Amino acid sequence: MFLPDGSITNASLESNSSVDRVIASGETAILTLPSKGNPSILAVPVKFRERVIGIIQIEAAEANRKWTEDEIALIQSISDRAAYALDNARLFEETSSRAERERLVTDITTKIRGTNDPQEMINTAVEELKRALGATRVEVVSNRNILPPDK
Repeated sequence: MFLPDGSITNASLESNSSVDRVIASGETAILTLPSKGNPSILAVPVKFRERVIGIIQIEAAEANRKWTEDEIALIQSISDRAAYALDNARLFEETSSRAERERLVTDITTKIRGTNDPQEMINTAVEELKRALGATRVEVVSNRNILPPDK
């Protein structure tokens, strides 16, 4: 929600039949017709891949305001671009998270391969996982048949 002081905040829409109809239909709608004392409210769905992910809701500053086709088209264009920008931000976040995870796996694997001693490999894996995950305890339970006997 864009506030008069210029700040932006997340807002959850109050459930009402007009907003529900915009979400369900995915179509732009004028929620209240202009009348004395009641400003006109325009709702434009923000859609990505035909799924409504939000609504741009605009309340006219003055009563008796009628929205022009050009204004509605402008808001719809902004809505379309906002949906793509949001999806790009989501994809960037996923890619960054995946890259960080791969970097961590590579770092831990490199440390594990720093020795030929199987017990030291396990100890390194345990300590690195504890550190990476912020865990208080990590335990490796193995089938004794796959590890070489203790020296």
